[in-house]
Amino acid sequence: MISWHCVAMGAGEEFEKDALRVVPADRYTRREALRWGSGAAAVAALTPALLASGCTPAAAQPASEVDVAIIGGGPSGLYAAYRLLTGTPTSGSPVTKGSGAGGRPSVAIFEAADRLGGRIWSVIPPGAPHLIAEFGGMRFLKTQEIVPRLVRALRLPYVPFSHGDGRNLVYLRGSRFRAEQYADPAAVPYSLRASEAGKTPAELMNSAIDAYVPHAATLSGAQWERVKKTATCDGELLADQGFWNLAQQALGPEGFDLAADGIGYPTLVENWNAVEQMQAIAGDFAPGAAYLTTTGGYQRLPLTLGAMARRAGAAIHLQHPVVRLMPAAGGSLSLTVQGPGGARSRVTAKHVIMAIPADPLGRLADQSPFLQDATLTAALATVGTSPASKMFLAFDKPWWSALGITGGSSITDLPVKRCWYFGTEGQQPGANPDNHHSLLMCYNDLSEAGYWNGYQPAGAFTGPPAPRTSPRALVDSAVAQLSELHGIKVPDPYWSGFINWQNLPYGNAFHAWQVHARSWEIIPYLRQPLDGIRLSVCGDCWSPAQNWIESGLTTTEGLLQSTFRYRPPPWLPEGAGIST
Repeated sequence: MISWHCVAMGAGEEFEKDALRVVPADRYTRREALRWGSGAAAVAALTPALLASGCTPAAAQPASEVDVAIIGGGPSGLYAAYRLLTGTPTSGSPVTKGSGAGGRPSVAIFEAADRLGGRIWSVIPPGAPHLIAEFGGMRFLKTQEIVPRLVRALRLPYVPFSHGDGRNLVYLRGSRFRAEQYADPAAVPYSLRASEAGKTPAELMNSAIDAYVPHAATLSGAQWERVKKTATCDGELLADQGFWNLAQQALGPEGFDLAADGIGYPTLVENWNAVEQMQAIAGDFAPGAAYLTTTGGYQRLPLTLGAMARRAGAAIHLQHPVVRLMPAAGGSLSLTVQGPGGARSRVTAKHVIMAIPADPLGRLADQSPFLQDATLTAALATVGTSPASKMFLAFDKPWWSALGITGGSSITDLPVKRCWYFGTEGQQPGANPDNHHSLLMCYNDLSEAGYWNGYQPAGAFTGPPAPRTSPRALVDSAVAQLSELHGIKVPDPYWSGFINWQNLPYGNAFHAWQVHARSWEIIPYLRQPLDGIRLSVCGDCWSPAQNWIESGLTTTEGLLQSTFRYRPPPWLPEGAGIST
């Protein structure tokens, strides 16, 4: 039986010594600076049962009145709740005189699903209790401004996320070669320009971006904000042009095709807003980019935020979707909340934060006439969505080891697309060394996601997304393609799980800015888009470099510091990690 991974926090792992810039000591009192540390220590002592309770429906009836209602129990909503309850508001903050304990605001989170974490979902596969199948987001970049600091502040142990080496395989246009063979033009089945030959797909893509934004991979978030407002090509802002159009002009058709096929993420190279995609790709595929993940599953991060928010006084209501919003007296809002049994109740909130993806927000707007405001509707439409799915296969042993592959991913233009090697049970700390069960992931988006949907039974498209046992036909197709990619007969797995992120309440997996969007105008506008109504939108959908936890926390922290007038937490330097 598949179950999500909920564990107590461990604080025994040694952390890296390269802590980022420290906030000046005179900005915070000792009590303020210790609030985060003491909270993290308390969560480290929580039992697994208490943390797991964040994954079960809450039976408590929502309070009829609350200072801040947060719609969405993903990383952004949970982060907002904890910061509101433990952060330091400045003078003029709208929540300085809250109705909660100690004058803090009362905060309630309403989540439609029966679990916390949003599009982060860590699962323990059968037969491998020390391996984690990451069915959603799975890692963060060391260079990001918020998440690495947050992980340290929460005392979460973390490890490098393997990206493999030159021995990983590439299978494109019917040719199989090692990643290290990109340096040999004769091994690569593309007719490349002389200036393109010998480069990896990431190097090609970065060279295309550098043609328009020099040294793009080295730019900070603040520098990118300036680039977005000023960078042009042929007299037009890059924001008014398509990424696919510009990248193909810089590389040529074959160079672009190799970059698109070899990167392995079809969504990234669609014709989205050029400058926004340049920021996203340059950061993700920067030379020497270092990826990290939390040990015990990436879902530990949102679950820890949820546990700390509850400890600080937040009410978390699972299986309680907000189905309608209406303006109320004095700028407040009335929420119609549907409980697990279908019964509806009304909650009045002085402030509402919508931290949900684009599709569920659109469905809520359909039932809430005031959200159909023309300017707001136009702002929300500046972002498009893309489908994605993930498939995990567990094998009796790591058959890829015989090919010299130790981790990371191999790539193909077959529908399995990116194949990640997630490790072997017996090699994990504390595991039985005689257990050789091993885990592999196939990642797909756009048309490739649609290919795998064809193997799903009708029931797979109803109900919320959840890891499901893969149908036999789907497994057979995956094994056949893995055999083609690796050039061997791949054995059958003893278990396989599949998730389709298109199902409600999420609706889709990825988001990207449309051509002509002005993110530097949309993001601050969404902090309070309707005059006289205390409603805000945050999360990764409308954010810089979307589709990371970092992206969502960037807009959330910006909302907290601007609209709610909170000081940054003691672990985050002034001005870091916030968008325009």
